[in-house]
Amino acid sequence: MRLVAALLLLALPAAAQTNALFVGAPASSCVLAWNYPASEVHSNLSFTVYTSPSLSIPHTNWIAVTNFSSLSNSVATASNLQFTVRVPVWYGAQFWTATADDTFWGKSFFAQDAWTNPLPRLHNPLKISR
Repeated sequence: MRLVAALLLLALPAAAQTNALFVGAPASSCVLAWNYPASEVHSNLSFTVYTSPSLSIPHTNWIAVTNFSSLSNSVATASNLQFTVRVPVWYGAQFWTATADDTFWGKSFFAQDAWTNPLPRLHNPLKISR
């Protein structure tokens, strides 16, 4: 089983990855979206979304945030279905991944990671003097 468009796309404005967005408190939730082949969707298929505060934690130890049936939360686009799920967002960096789960065949590999609330960037070189 494969998770098409393995990169989870955040349904946030393009400005979401700039420091300008983080003047105030972060949003309390965001929408994750991905495509899956319509021909491979069936009643035994579900998706699990996972989160972690750090990429140093192995995916197998990430927290499962939600699990839902492939027969819900989708919109048809050409030969694919686009699935969306709203998830909570906390302060600080937060990373996301997902698996496609089949009752008989088990879990897929983890999708590529997506993230919300990136840490502020330091655009100027850091100089140290004594």
